[in-house]
Amino acid sequence: MVDKLKTKAEQTVVGDESRLEHNPVPEKKLPETQQNQGERIAPGTVEEILPDKSENLRSLIENSFDGIFICRDGVLKFCSRRFAEIFGFKAPADITGREIKKLVYIETTGPVDEILRGYNNFLAWRKNGVEFEVEILAGPITYCEQPAVQGVLRDLSKVRQLEKQLRQAQKMEVIGTLASGIAHDFNNILSIIMGYLELSLDSRTDEMIMRQNLQQALKASHRAKDLVQQILTFSRRGEKQKGPVQVTPIVKEVIKMMRSSMPAAIEIRQDISEKRYVVLADPIQLHQVIMNLCTNAWHAMQEEGGTLEVVLSDLNRDLEAISEVPLAPSPYMRLTISDTGHGMTAPVKEKIFEPFFTTKKKGEGTGMGLSVVLGIVKHLDGEISVESEPGKGTSFHLFLPLLEEGGAAEEQPAAAVPPKKERVLLVEDELVLRNIARRMLEQLGYEVVAKSNGIDALEVFRQNPADFGLVISDLTMPIMTGIQLAREIIKITARVPIIICTGFNEVINRENLRDLGMEGLIMKPYSKDKISSAIKTVLD
Repeated sequence: MVDKLKTKAEQTVVGDESRLEHNPVPEKKLPETQQNQGERIAPGTVEEILPDKSENLRSLIENSFDGIFICRDGVLKFCSRRFAEIFGFKAPADITGREIKKLVYIETTGPVDEILRGYNNFLAWRKNGVEFEVEILAGPITYCEQPAVQGVLRDLSKVRQLEKQLRQAQKMEVIGTLASGIAHDFNNILSIIMGYLELSLDSRTDEMIMRQNLQQALKASHRAKDLVQQILTFSRRGEKQKGPVQVTPIVKEVIKMMRSSMPAAIEIRQDISEKRYVVLADPIQLHQVIMNLCTNAWHAMQEEGGTLEVVLSDLNRDLEAISEVPLAPSPYMRLTISDTGHGMTAPVKEKIFEPFFTTKKKGEGTGMGLSVVLGIVKHLDGEISVESEPGKGTSFHLFLPLLEEGGAAEEQPAAAVPPKKERVLLVEDELVLRNIARRMLEQLGYEVVAKSNGIDALEVFRQNPADFGLVISDLTMPIMTGIQLAREIIKITARVPIIICTGFNEVINRENLRDLGMEGLIMKPYSKDKISSAIKTVLD
């Protein structure tokens, strides 16, 4: 039987050879664009490393959304067209042969190939110098009979932009939830101010009672100012780089805002340690995390009421009670936000950090709040855990590593000082505000020239620049803004300091004042003491 099969196989081979002799396979020809190119094939391209390979494989590499590369001894030996485009180059030949450290910021010393291995995020630079973030997944290979690294690189620019938009949308959702409470508190504040002012206008009110009324109206005005500042701080788009941040003031600010918004059926308890907790964070993101967790606690109790408890304490390295949280060996602070609401079942608890998962009714939430919280906490090198049982409420534990040395210094308010005899150019388009500011400056002992717009103010300044020792200008004005006025004044003389007044604007802040040519910033609404302190700072 075996012999028969063997004979049949031999006949088949002979037959095939016969067919090959009479029907030779035509010689494979390169496309005309590649014929006779020889060494002219660009180095480091797909054509070089896959000259005879499948067109499907070549197409897969060239059409990949991510960049593909091979690096040996820290030098880029091969890259796909997408890799070159990510860095702003037209073709792979324009970028191959470069040191990878000239493209990707590698902070540590040592073999570059070893550092690239695994899954990591790096900062990188495009050809035009723009910095962006990349994600690299790489592993070892043999390239040209030598050890090398092959990897996939992904541009995270659009991902990070979408994350920012998501966080902003989620912040606006929380503000919408708080809107009714904020409106209620604001109306209460306005009622206090209006009521005391009306009582003071009564001709039968003696001077002492009138003074007490005005003090109460002023106190209520400060409450309104603080509430507006909290809303603006939470809702603004701008984000700073991570830096030393004190946690306690942020926690207290959120509690104050929640207290003004929550119904009376929900009690707020706090146990805030007086220790100075300093973490490496973005204060806006940290504010958002705490606000989101407090808002979730509110939602869990809005039907039957209950207690919201906020506890801030330090955490020793005794991790027996929280063994499920993978904390690195470092001192931590722990922020616990608890409610006595309906709690969660185990299946719900497992899914709460998943994007778009929500237990709220349709139209009441996006399901992105806790996923955003988790993303921010991970970005701050922290951890978060949750304890919950149906009918027994929920507790979120936030852990952030503490800075062991240094930290943010306490900002001490500058004390009011005796005024210097300077002539001040005041620019404010709102008549009532201009009159108030002028009277405050005159009470501080300054001679004031007040103008309603930048054009008139600039003309007065041009006539006698030496007559003025200071310029105080509103930021947002018709015809000429405060920034434009400042630039024109600087062209005349850089000797005179300029202070800008604003209620809120993303264009200017205390960090970029000097770059815009100004010395001081006064946030509205301002008081006489605040004006005096700002003047002292710039004149000193």
